[in-house]
Amino acid sequence: MATFYDDLGKNADDLIGKGFPADGSVKVSTETKTSNGVTLTTTGRRFVKGGQDGVEVLLEPKYNWAAQNVEVTGKISTESAFEAGVSVKDLGAKGSKLSLTGNQAKTGSSVKVGADFKNESVAVKTAVTYPDDANVKPVNVEASAVASYDIVNFGAKINFASAYTKSEKETASSLFWNLKLGLLNPLWQAVGFYNNANNSNVVGGTFWQEVSPAVKLGTTFSVDRANEKNAPAAAVAGDYKIAADTSAKAKVSVSSTKDLRLALALTQNWTTSSTVTLGTDLNALHLLGSNGGSAHTFGLEVKLK
Repeated sequence: MATFYDDLGKNADDLIGKGFPADGSVKVSTETKTSNGVTLTTTGRRFVKGGQDGVEVLLEPKYNWAAQNVEVTGKISTESAFEAGVSVKDLGAKGSKLSLTGNQAKTGSSVKVGADFKNESVAVKTAVTYPDDANVKPVNVEASAVASYDIVNFGAKINFASAYTKSEKETASSLFWNLKLGLLNPLWQAVGFYNNANNSNVVGGTFWQEVSPAVKLGTTFSVDRANEKNAPAAAVAGDYKIAADTSAKAKVSVSSTKDLRLALALTQNWTTSSTVTLGTDLNALHLLGSNGGSAHTFGLEVKLK
């Protein structure tokens, strides 16, 4: 089965980028399901953003009408963000999906229309976002396609933002494009990418491997060829399942700002329906006696189902 463009390299991206609560965040989420397809996820979190503490409560209802391949979703946040969407699968062809999403946030409102299709050989995704507010970006069009043969997946993605003049605000149209080449195996994945966007010229790659059922490793490397002053960015992460109910993660990363970080996380399944994760993001330069980079941060995440 072909893979959507944004999912190429997802195993490595998730291993490296997720599961490390930090930045002073405390997050508690609950999920309830009913037999008729209704799911309600509630999340409360305390976070630090722009140097300021914040508290947010997010409600995410979802209804899966399996008999008609219809799914209705919603989001309500105390951060003045609202979202409602509906999607229909296998309409006209198996593997297709049509979606319509409305969004209202502090930055403005928008409507997004999407169409996806996936089978064994190709995966295509398109979306058009239309703003209904002078403070948000102009009309945005995204399109991506991936061709698959055996374990080889090659994909391209373009992003076009139209030019407009609205409320004395002028913007120029822009066109960005990205490429990925991936080798996807059940036990390992290697993906190379090229991103041309926002005056950048980024080349890099990711690698993920399941060494054993208990050990997974991932790494990523990238360099912005458009800015010679920036150092390459790299990260190496590992996930070790200590026991049936306990796992540990570690990550070492170097950013283009020459910031060396060490992230650690411990996840414990307290019961069959509750999981607790403790995480920290340490400034390795401070540990080595240097004063550069940001301070250490910590975080806590609790999931109840």
